[in-house]
Amino acid sequence: MDESNDEARRKDWTFQLNPPTIVCLFYLMTWFAGVTAIVGVILAYVFRRTESEESWERSHYDFHIRTFWMAAFGLSACIAGFFAMIFGVPDPDSDDWRLLAGMVACFGVGLLLVLLLLVRCAFALINAQRALPMPNPRTWWV
Repeated sequence: MDESNDEARRKDWTFQLNPPTIVCLFYLMTWFAGVTAIVGVILAYVFRRTESEESWERSHYDFHIRTFWMAAFGLSACIAGFFAMIFGVPDPDSDDWRLLAGMVACFGVGLLLVLLLLVRCAFALINAQRALPMPNPRTWWV
């Protein structure tokens, strides 16, 4: 067997704990620990201000900061819409279909937001492990 091929394969499959990966892991830990995304975005702002010898990292920090604010505004809109539906109906005991439709819409938007954030984190994590810049860090999609 060729040792250079084995070394290249090992290098491709090792986990690199670089700063963009750390920020992404804090975002993913939010699903289990609550507020770690706040720590992640603070780290992204701090890492973005420091001079790095890796040019690909800056695009990741922009992408992570955009991801955080997208999640914060989306979650706020879902929560506001949910409470508007609950407190906006004069009689909560009535069979008002608007209340149910509003709750389903808020839940659907929230579910789509969760899926979008998971895909963005996975995409950023894969690119960070390969030391590749984010193709379009200022996008609202992936």
